[in-house]
Amino acid sequence: MSNPPFTIRLATPEDAIRLSALGTHVWLHTYAKNGISDPIARYILQEFNVAKMGALIADHTQRILVAEQHENLLGYATLHMEHPIDQPTAQFTDQPADQRRAKLETLYVQEHFTGKGIGKALLQSALQAMAGKFDTLWLMANVQNQRAIDFYLAMGFVEEGITYFELEGSQHKNLVLAYTAKT
Repeated sequence: MSNPPFTIRLATPEDAIRLSALGTHVWLHTYAKNGISDPIARYILQEFNVAKMGALIADHTQRILVAEQHENLLGYATLHMEHPIDQPTAQFTDQPADQRRAKLETLYVQEHFTGKGIGKALLQSALQAMAGKFDTLWLMANVQNQRAIDFYLAMGFVEEGITYFELEGSQHKNLVLAYTAKT
């Protein structure tokens, strides 16, 4: 017997606790390769707490899409609708000054469910949400997360530059990838 398909919908305030748990789980699995240091623990507790997730859901500039099956959260994507690339902190290739850009803040799928089309469906839903409003969807991907980079490149994103994620004074190189809507 196969599992029924997952559904994708907008997050509601009731999702905050599950978003917090899933975000923590995926972030630690992806980035805490050497264990949990004090900076990682502080970051996780600050960024993935229930109150912060609730505030993101309520923020009119954000869209959080969730993938669920049998009321279980499998993944989510956070689309920031008012987030241009911060030019002073990154190195980029040429881009039109009048380009309307949205940012894919996160696209997280629980490890048990990767490779089942959930990430692709969440990304396609994010692209649909920006259609007609934005020209480009951009994101940052850690250079050591080759699986994510390969996924985004396969989905039509192109490398646009580099930037750095800073965690308590330690810089981590990220690629800036962008998807420009076809007109």
